[in-house]
Amino acid sequence: MKIKEFAFKNICSYGNKVQTFKFSDDPNLILVQGTNGSGKSSISDALTVSIYGKSGIRKIKEIPNRINKNAYTSVKFTANNGDEVEIERGIEPNFSKILINGNDYNLPDKRRVDEFIEEELVKIPFNVFSNTISLSVNDFKSFVKLSPADKRKIIDKIFGLDLVNDMNQLVKEDAKTVRGKQTSSQTALAKNQHLLEQSVQQLSNLQEDLTQEKENRIVQLNDILTRAASKQTEVKSSYSEIKIKLDSAKTDLKTVRESKSACTFNIAEIDKKLSIYAKNKCPHCLSDLTDTVHIGIKQQLEENKSRFQEELTPIATKISEIEFGARDLEASQEKFRNDHAKLASAIDSAKRELDSLTQSQDSEKQTQYLQKIIDQLNEDIESTKSELGELEKELSVNQELEVILSDNGMKRILMNQIIPLLNKNILRTSKLLEFKFAFEFDLEFNPIITHLGMQISPESLSAGEQKKMNLIVLLCILELIKMKNNKINLLFLDEIFSSLDSVSIYKVVDLLKTFAKKHNMTVFVISHDPLPEEFFDIKLFVENKDHFSDIRVN
Repeated sequence: MKIKEFAFKNICSYGNKVQTFKFSDDPNLILVQGTNGSGKSSISDALTVSIYGKSGIRKIKEIPNRINKNAYTSVKFTANNGDEVEIERGIEPNFSKILINGNDYNLPDKRRVDEFIEEELVKIPFNVFSNTISLSVNDFKSFVKLSPADKRKIIDKIFGLDLVNDMNQLVKEDAKTVRGKQTSSQTALAKNQHLLEQSVQQLSNLQEDLTQEKENRIVQLNDILTRAASKQTEVKSSYSEIKIKLDSAKTDLKTVRESKSACTFNIAEIDKKLSIYAKNKCPHCLSDLTDTVHIGIKQQLEENKSRFQEELTPIATKISEIEFGARDLEASQEKFRNDHAKLASAIDSAKRELDSLTQSQDSEKQTQYLQKIIDQLNEDIESTKSELGELEKELSVNQELEVILSDNGMKRILMNQIIPLLNKNILRTSKLLEFKFAFEFDLEFNPIITHLGMQISPESLSAGEQKKMNLIVLLCILELIKMKNNKINLLFLDEIFSSLDSVSIYKVVDLLKTFAKKHNMTVFVISHDPLPEEFFDIKLFVENKDHFSDIRVN
């Protein structure tokens, strides 16, 4: 998303005067200066509320100005699909309005407004935005101090690995269903074996006592018909479950193929960009593409292409697995059709035999009939055993898929590519800021900091060095987001210069200027300490007058 404008009033210490911010395509470094408590940090908070309907640093009920209430926010942005979006929100009284390309977009369920905005329009999860785009150093945990699990969640969202989590959950649910079928089949097997024992005993009784032959047969046949009808119902149910599962497999196959198409598309797009470098001339200025910047961009493109090519391998494997599973499901589907036909035939046969029994005292025929029932039960038992064998195979496949889709499976392979890339960016940025400590993340996202060959903890660093390290990680995470084409064009940095010496301040500002220019971003630097105004393109001063905050251009 590319934010074009946002405005607010009656937010926190701000009054009825509407504060409006408009953004051009040109990169800018904006200084927001004012005393503590003047309302500087509320600017980024107002933007977060306007987009997500919630704050990253305070409860929503704390957002409206205590005197005026009637808090209002609006934001205009270009979505990744090119749609022009405007969101208006009110708090106390509460309302929300969405305009897409100038047209009202009404949701039938008002409770889904925030979910729709986040998932369909913005497509940047709230936790990613609040931990990377809008960073208040004083109020937020730094990325370094987040738990490994929380770090993984953010990286998963950035690179779409949460889809793997969803697939893993579906596989687990499928395995649960298979285990349920196993239990049902085992129960049916036990029942049929017990019934078989009963039938064999009844046959023996018939052979010993011919006078009771007719009655015993009739009772047995009625019981068999009841159980056969029950078995027929089970077969119908199993067929329906197999059909649902087959439909799900087809849906999964479509999803994975779309992932493959996306990777292929990304590779093609990268190849288009690389074709420019093959000519060694800039198509616009005709200058040689041999400077460090162009070489670095080309290298980055080649690395991205390699990464997407490597992603295709597990995707192709997944497609093959799903197709193989679908074929097995289709075979099972056909088997259940045959089983149903056999049961229908068996029921019809049993009814005819029962009719015959009521008209005949022929003990031989009765004995033969009961023997058929026993044979049918034996066949059903063998069939159930075969089904159990197939279910065991299916469960084994599910277990293998669980391993592949777990954190130590396919995700581990992808993370083994992502973390080195992150560490590479950290090393480059650390050199630019002359960060004297060697710093990287291990494969479990634990920070490893060394100095003079000795490992040290983040807490042992000075406040200034910690602040510098957090800033390095933030900028590198933003680089990863940009690599995934999230077109956010704003960055808020709150009190990042506190605890930094003057030399470090100069280097950080220079790095921020480079970053803003590279990504066509507007970077807000919020500070209560005086900073050299010549560093910044725009200077805003926040002051509190007559109980309300106001912003003026310095």
